Amino acid sequence: MLDSVLKIISSLVKSYQIGASDMRRVEKICKKVIVAGVSLLLAACSSVYKPQNKPFPTDSSSETGYHLDTYSQQHSFGDTLLILSFSGGGTRAAALSYGVLKELRETYLPSKMTRRRLLDEIDMISSVSGGSFTAAYYGLYGEDIFEDYEKVFLKQSIQSALIRQLLTPTYWWRSLFTAFDRTEMAIEYYDTFIFRGATFGDIPVERRPYILINATDLSAGNRFSFTQDVFDLFCSDLGKLPIARAVTASSAVPVAFPPVVMENFSGDCDQSRSLINKGPDDKNFVDRRLEEQRQSYLGYLNREHRPYIHLVDGGISDNLGLRAVRESFGYITRNDDVRRELSKAERVVIILVNAEVRPSTPMDLSPNKPGIVETVDAVSNAQIRNYNLETRLLLSQYGQKFSENEGKKFYFIDVNFESFKKDSFKRFFNNLPTSLELKSSEVNSLIEGGRTLLRNAPEFQALLEDLKVAPSPKRQLLESSIPASEAMVEE
Repeated sequence: MLDSVLKIISSLVKSYQIGASDMRRVEKICKKVIVAGVSLLLAACSSVYKPQNKPFPTDSSSETGYHLDTYSQQHSFGDTLLILSFSGGGTRAAALSYGVLKELRETYLPSKMTRRRLLDEIDMISSVSGGSFTAAYYGLYGEDIFEDYEKVFLKQSIQSALIRQLLTPTYWWRSLFTAFDRTEMAIEYYDTFIFRGATFGDIPVERRPYILINATDLSAGNRFSFTQDVFDLFCSDLGKLPIARAVTASSAVPVAFPPVVMENFSGDCDQSRSLINKGPDDKNFVDRRLEEQRQSYLGYLNREHRPYIHLVDGGISDNLGLRAVRESFGYITRNDDVRRELSKAERVVIILVNAEVRPSTPMDLSPNKPGIVETVDAVSNAQIRNYNLETRLLLSQYGQKFSENEGKKFYFIDVNFESFKKDSFKRFFNNLPTSLELKSSEVNSLIEGGRTLLRNAPEFQALLEDLKVAPSPKRQLLESSIPASEAMVEE
């Protein structure tokens, strides 16, 4: 490469009729410049990445941070504890969960004083991957989500926009001379065009549900939740962290996007504030699942052993976001004030918005052995599907025991594509891709689908009856309410 560059320079110099002695001097100078340039590029390629999370100032604490128990003490749960869980699945999951929010907005509760809706009763939203976009946006902007979310995110060609940026000279220049990579590019895009520079400190906790965004700790393989209780363990201020960075971590598919990195400042603050740092109440009866997760978090206390934390897609450790819900309430119920407040609730309602798909595959239609990509896809889909089933069963059993022990009603509402009665509808939704770019008509279908699936769910109907909500006709998913598609027409 060096010889080729010098030949080009030589031909240019000769064209300007420079003498032989001058020519040799030019070649020497060019060699030095090129070698220096190559050395600079190599140094740039090995630039050390600087994590963007901030430590606590020495004169402050996390007492007023984004703690779930602090939130719980400031909010009345009322007679209904309502929790939503948004699964992963790219724009498919984001649009489906948005449709569920729209249905909750239009479900009014009987009241002589004010017109309250089920939307107003939401206490927590747990999310992973694609579902985190909707959860975070609602946490920040509340009712405004129904005005601009489709325009800002759902119907934007996010994937194409990121690819276009990836191919620009600006990206390559920044990536050569800094540690700016695909993940940092995505964070910058989301921060600019979706979340508008907002941080966790900008969430108006007095008017919003508690938003629990979840990623996966790549090294430990366990869940990582963006709460101040977790950040207390490595002495970092969650309130100053951009929402875009958390959402990117939650949706950072390994290989496609490098991990989001957090720096560990453990030892520079009072870590006793974190509920995670406290042991189980009953040493004789320990939930091994929760304890394993807790021990994974406690690894952050060893700054020397783990000076950095690498985060990727939350779907790897919990693609439904449900385990984070159970874990969180396991921690906050250790607080006597929170336990008393929760005891006032007459019912616990968990709505799972599950965008899991079972796409058709041509594998079994041919005697040929599947390729590497097809095999990896099939294996990963099977593992996630089986883990999702175990998670749903675990939470259902937990809810039933809770109901029996506490004497409260428990509703577990599973919004999923398999609930459609028509096979043509199942095929259509199950074959929607996991990406950050769908057709406008597909987004409309998902929004209406989310509303209809929730409205028609038997458990949701039972809840409405319990709440004495005036009955309304079940809205059937008709072609008139869904953009026409051949895939949705019965054969």
